[in-house]
Amino acid sequence: IAAGNAHRAVTEAESQASNDGNLHTTGQALGDCIAMYDRVIVAGAPRFSGHNLSYETQSGAAFVFHRHMGNGSEASDWTLSNVLTGQEFGSTSDAAQNAAFGMDVDVFEKYIVVGAPSGKYNGTAAAGAVYVFTGANGSEVDNGSHYGFNYVATLTPSDAEANKHFGSTVSMPNAHTIVVGGAGLSSA
Repeated sequence: IAAGNAHRAVTEAESQASNDGNLHTTGQALGDCIAMYDRVIVAGAPRFSGHNLSYETQSGAAFVFHRHMGNGSEASDWTLSNVLTGQEFGSTSDAAQNAAFGMDVDVFEKYIVVGAPSGKYNGTAAAGAVYVFTGANGSEVDNGSHYGFNYVATLTPSDAEANKHFGSTVSMPNAHTIVVGGAGLSSA
């Protein structure tokens, strides 16, 4: 059921996005990774360029969709509620260009985590980072009234090195744990 809902949401999202030239063009990789929690789906688009970004170099984005409950227990269609990008939380264009923001995503309760494994950190190319967002007013993402998200934190490796791609994979198994992988990281 969850996979079917996610597929329908991304299909509807592509339709909505393609109706707005600022949101979608081919090759943006929308839906390469998808995470679902209750009535919220987050779809990564790591090659996304657009949505009024001041730089157009495949910075990436995470599209957030929600599903309101209709009369009774019947659910309505999926609705695009947010497009999260690096620019919204103050990343410089240098850090965000080709960052692959949205390469992997996860959502749990009121939190969304987004990997940007190709982003520059402290001048180090492709060191990568993970960005954490929380539901508006600290509410859970599925509360039915608030679907805005606020930037909370940037997670980076303590020993940022070039081409480590921290944030290639992300997982949030509970509200107190974020697990991060990097394609260029070696084991300790």
